[in-house]
Amino acid sequence: ARERLAGLRVTPVLTAHPTEMRRRSIVEREAEIERLMALRRHHHAPALDRRIRENLFREVALLWRTRLLRSERITVADEVSNALAIVERSMLPALRDLYEGWAETAGGETPPVLTLGSWLGGDRDGHPGVDATTLRAALSAQVAAILGVYGAEVEALAADLTLSSTLTDASAELLVLADVSGDDAVQRRDEPYRRALAGIGERLRATAAKLAEGPVSLAEPYDAPEALAADLRTVEASLAAHGGERLVGERLRRF
Repeated sequence: ARERLAGLRVTPVLTAHPTEMRRRSIVEREAEIERLMALRRHHHAPALDRRIRENLFREVALLWRTRLLRSERITVADEVSNALAIVERSMLPALRDLYEGWAETAGGETPPVLTLGSWLGGDRDGHPGVDATTLRAALSAQVAAILGVYGAEVEALAADLTLSSTLTDASAELLVLADVSGDDAVQRRDEPYRRALAGIGERLRATAAKLAEGPVSLAEPYDAPEALAADLRTVEASLAAHGGERLVGERLRRF
């Protein structure tokens, strides 16, 4: 089955929808109302339940008083921004859950069967507002979005993996990552995992700057996704070797 999957590629492609007149503020408010409604399905302490109800009331009241439709035609930049908001809020979490489920079923990593595609900002089929500048801006926005998501994951991992070298060992490879990270903060001197992840975060920011042709960073950019994955696997392997698989945790495994 894994051999068959390795030869399979499914790529839903995001396309432009200039007729979508709902504003992004409306879409995001609807998502927040949905989140609060889901919270109300659970039993909470009375004070917390009242707070959720108040927040829900406020969101509905704000939605009721917000202009529903755009007063002007949507631009290409708006199309890209709206689509990326949906990618970050809905599609990436769905992809994560799918791959996680497939990995559990298959008993190991699944080949990259399902990936995302886009021709937003690059639909050269006569669209008068699309040119090389528009395409470059669309690609830069996508770079910022995906590496921003990755960067947030790295920050969360750094906040989580507070292991001290005075209480547990780490692999030689992990210690190298920590030493080259550039993180010399005194309060983290005995926390090699946090220092290693700080270095990974800096390299991600350097990668984003390089791909978006932004300001040059002192950190070395990643030249391929596999290089980032290799660093994360170094963290994973060290945790597993010096604390067991349970120490790795779902967040790192998913990432």
